[in-house]
Amino acid sequence: MSKATKSKYVVREVLDEYPVPDDKHVIMRVTQGLGNNLIEVESPDGIRVLTTLPAKFQHTIWIKKGDHVMIEYVEAVTKVQADITHILYPNQIKFLKKKGLWPAEFPSKSEAQAEADAESQPPPRTKEVVAPNSDSEAEDMSDVFVNRNRRVQVESDVSESEDESE
Repeated sequence: MSKATKSKYVVREVLDEYPVPDDKHVIMRVTQGLGNNLIEVESPDGIRVLTTLPAKFQHTIWIKKGDHVMIEYVEAVTKVQADITHILYPNQIKFLKKKGLWPAEFPSKSEAQAEADAESQPPPRTKEVVAPNSDSEAEDMSDVFVNRNRRVQVESDVSESEDESE
C-alpha cells in the first residue's frame, strides 16, 4: 500500500468513526506536545500523563494544545504511560455529549475558544475625525495594517536640532 493510500484510510478512520470510551479508554485533553511524537495529556481530574502518537498518525494527523484525544493505558516500562487511540473532532465530541459520555470537567471547544478569542483581541481603535480637504488627510495612517512582527522605528528630531544649532 502506498503512503498516499495509507494516509487516505487513516484520515477516513479518524474523521468517520465515532468512538465510544469503554473500560480501557479514557478521554483526555492535550496540554502540550513535547516533540518526537510524545504528547502530554490531562485527565478531567487534573492528572497529567505522557502519551505517544502511534506511527499511523504521524505526518498525517496533527494535534495541538487544547484538542481532545482518547487514550488507552499501557504497562509502563518507561515514562510513557499510554497510547493515543483516537483523536476527537467537534462532530465526535458532539456525539459523545448527546450520549452523555463526555466529561463535565472539560468545557466545550466553542466555550474555551470564545474565552481565548476574547483575551487575544486587541482593544478597539478609535478613529480620529478629520475635516475634509485638510492636509492631514494624506498623513492619516490609522487604517493601515500594522505588522506587529517588526520593530517600530521611531524617527527622532535629535539630529535636526543638532544641525540647527551649528
